[in-house]
Amino acid sequence: MGFAISRLENLTLVDVGEYGVKAANLGHLASKYRVPPGLVIGKSVLAHQLGGIGRDLERSRQSDHSRDELRRRVFGELPERLNQEIFESLRGVPAGAQGYAVRSSSTYEDLPGMSFAGQYFSALAVSRTGLIHAIQECWASQFEARPHAYATTRGISLDEASMAVLVQQMISPTFSGVCFSNGPTQRSRERIVIESVPGAGDLLVSGQATPWHFELDRNGQIIQRRGPSARMDRPGDDSLAAIAQIAVEIEELFGKPQDIEWAIDGVRIYILQSRPITTSSANVELPGVTR
Repeated sequence: MGFAISRLENLTLVDVGEYGVKAANLGHLASKYRVPPGLVIGKSVLAHQLGGIGRDLERSRQSDHSRDELRRRVFGELPERLNQEIFESLRGVPAGAQGYAVRSSSTYEDLPGMSFAGQYFSALAVSRTGLIHAIQECWASQFEARPHAYATTRGISLDEASMAVLVQQMISPTFSGVCFSNGPTQRSRERIVIESVPGAGDLLVSGQATPWHFELDRNGQIIQRRGPSARMDRPGDDSLAAIAQIAVEIEELFGKPQDIEWAIDGVRIYILQSRPITTSSANVELPGVTR
């Protein structure tokens, strides 16, 4: 029997338990919207890599010896069969001009009231030769102090291997950004809020670029716009209206206001992530393209 590795577009919402919320949501959206192609390595693969030590991660984190053993197993050589299955599955996922993006898809993140945004490892522009190490870095980020502290404040314990890993084709965006299907502030309620930067979204995350900010009504009409400079490129009004329409549809699909990450490659709009808006959603961490 093979390892739990699936093409992203084959996932649906029922696959959350093995492949995590981010990947299941994107798989669900891929039947209707453009989502960069990818594969997902299920959380049971990490459990297999950890062996018996993965059954009680909370206890394992409490001693230096156990933490060292966790890292040794995570970064240890993968079973040859697993390595083969990952690269066989990757044949159907062409690398973008900049390679692949490797992102976390934990069973705990991207939930209502608990996004885990920015808590886990992600990597952009990963080559085939660097792919396995990036996957291992993603696994290892489950054991870092930040996500455990975040989880503790929300009354949960990361006491088992819960990290699936999403590997996607990187696209080369003209623009990227975030869209709230229902504004995250009291003033912007009932408005669709879009923020945009030229190129990849990591410029926005790193603070290297101040975004254009748009507020639209539910019909896609721009109510307000402001930007750092009139000389800074921005998406056209038609593209903004199209993003707003997609946001309304995705909100209806999931039944809750959504925090959506998007990118435009020429005229094509890609959805990179969709999760419920949380109180921390205004502090957006974009996946780059992709996160």
